[in-house]
Amino acid sequence: MSDFVEIGSEEYYKEASEKKKKSQPINFENTIWQTLDQKPSIGNLYFLDSLLYNSCKSKAEEELGYSQEEEDLEEREKRIIELYEEKEGDIERFNIANYQVGASIDSIYDVTFKNRMYQLDVLILTLRTVSFPNLYGLNITYPELTTYATRSSTLPLFTESHERMTGQAHVGGLKIDTRFILRRNGRYLIKASAVGNGFTTNGFGAPVGIISFLGGSLPILFVSSDPEEQPLYAFGSISPIEYNNSGEKFENTRNWSLSEELKKYEDGDIEFEKLSLLAQKTVQTIAD
Repeated sequence: MSDFVEIGSEEYYKEASEKKKKSQPINFENTIWQTLDQKPSIGNLYFLDSLLYNSCKSKAEEELGYSQEEEDLEEREKRIIELYEEKEGDIERFNIANYQVGASIDSIYDVTFKNRMYQLDVLILTLRTVSFPNLYGLNITYPELTTYATRSSTLPLFTESHERMTGQAHVGGLKIDTRFILRRNGRYLIKASAVGNGFTTNGFGAPVGIISFLGGSLPILFVSSDPEEQPLYAFGSISPIEYNNSGEKFENTRNWSLSEELKKYEDGDIEFEKLSLLAQKTVQTIAD
């Protein structure tokens, strides 16, 4: 998928429909692509192009020498970053708040290859004490309950297997990204975050609940500009979308391909109502 194509736009669906499926890894369950912590790093920066990093490192050492003094090391590292950025190499600026979700290899497989769309649901209930004066100069107060609700679905950034050999990204109110996997203490951590009505999952806010997902959870951090508003309850869930607009479950998702599904539709081998939600959206958008 081209970087300049806006996710969910007509161009997005058009390009998605024209993808050609390639083979995906047969023994994925027993293997995994290179994790983030295996990449070169300086501080909280991970350099995703190892060859480019090594080239920049060699050039920096030629320019500044090989001294191991702390000040010299810092200067050399700064120069490596400059050279790498000049070459427009990909950098992951690591933030542990984005890597809270533990995942098994099986669940990484599902996020990457099986589930093309996810649905995010978050519900927050808050209490605010409202006061107003009456004719006798006394304040009358009463509780006011407010409900914040978020429901959104993701779209895949990559749409076919050959583009997802090194991971998958889902974008929307919920963002899930298995292109960058961190391995710590034998656990795989994937990048995930969400934002919605009155909440975020990282940054500032009062923790009021969790969104269960895979082998971990994302915290629901309530965000309000009113100091008098207090959250009472919050609940969140993330679930794969394995159905279409008719609410019918889309079968055989483990190895499905969008391009093959659309080809079956074009050939008359599958009815529109039987397509997945993503395929239905694609057909509708192209037809409009």
